[in-house]
Amino acid sequence: MKLHLKKFNQLLENIEKQVLDPEEKEIIKFYLNKIAIQKVFSLEEFKEFKTLIGKVRKGLSIKEREEFDWIAPGLLSFAMALILDEAGPLSR
Repeated sequence: MKLHLKKFNQLLENIEKQVLDPEEKEIIKFYLNKIAIQKVFSLEEFKEFKTLIGKVRKGLSIKEREEFDWIAPGLLSFAMALILDEAGPLSR
């Protein structure tokens, strides 16, 4: 996961300023830090993170998007796994 986070941060620095405002960039960094320390997202945070990831993708070049499309799903899956783990086993 460390490699995913590192590469995502590199791609985040490459996007054009008009794609994300500075506040959105800080929010993304906050969520990346939550993933790094394995802190559980709320469902609202997860939705916001997913939306912001979509904005990041739109701001990347075609070549960068190819790499991004390998990284972003891993980060989203990890964040969702933390939510599901917190919820505990499904009752039947």
